[in-house]
Order: sequence, then structure tokens, then C-alpha cells
Amino acid sequence: MVNGPVVVREKELITFYVNNVKDDGKTLALKPDEIKDYKDFFYLQFHYPNIWQNFISDKIRAFAAFVPVDDENTIVYIRYYQKMINIPLLKQLMNFTGKIASIVILRQDKRIVVTQLPVKSELKMDERLIMGDKPIIEYRKHRQELIDSYSKN
Repeated sequence: MVNGPVVVREKELITFYVNNVKDDGKTLALKPDEIKDYKDFFYLQFHYPNIWQNFISDKIRAFAAFVPVDDENTIVYIRYYQKMINIPLLKQLMNFTGKIASIVILRQDKRIVVTQLPVKSELKMDERLIMGDKPIIEYRKHRQELIDSYSKN
């Protein structure tokens, strides 16, 4: 069950604070405005136009740069950072493990992205989003605002 998520927008940065808990069938998910300690949660940041950071914990972070190749293809470059282990050989092993985990997750996501229809997302589409999809809605709103502001210039 997704509590929130809380979405904070600041200029070219959107931060998504996420708190997932096991659904016991009795408890209702908290709405974003009901969450006071959201800054203690796991969070993701999206830096326009193409940088994503996943703050897994205070000591683990994944960084991704989405680099367009053409109108329909993008290469994703991923870096994995950790501050838990500093012993050289163990640090390399931990970093390698984090890199492999990131690749596995990215490949799982790729299957979804490649088969997604429609290919191009818009602010208003014929879909039913739920409260847990708030980051998608906020991203699309912000993207549309940017498109509109550049169109006026």
C-alpha cells in the first residue's frame, strides 16, 4: 500500500517521498497532506530534463541519466553509490552487486516501457490514475507548464 506519495516541486526539480507498507486489508493509505514526517522517507528526485536520483538510504543512491538518441530511443546511463563499505575489495564487490541490481531493475522496467501504449504520454489521457500515481501526474503537469512557457517565447 502506498502512503502519499508526497510530491515537492522546486523549479527544475521534483522530489517524490515514498512510503510503501504491507496492505493488511484494514488500514487506509495516508493522503499526502496527512503525512507530516515525509522527509524521513525513501525518496526519488527528477532533475529536468533528464536526470533521476534514487535515494535508497542515507548511504545508498542510484543515479541515472536518460540521454535521447533520436525521437524514439534513449540510452540510460546508471551510476551506483554506496557509503556503507570502505574496505577496497569488499567495496568493489558491493558496488558491482549494486550495478547488477540496477541493470536487472532497468531491464524489468524496459519491458514495460517498450510495450506501453500510447507511446507518447500527455497531461490528459484516457487512463485511470490512483493516488499512488501522483508523481506521474505532477511530472506531466510540470512538463506541460515547461512546454507552454517555451511556446510563448
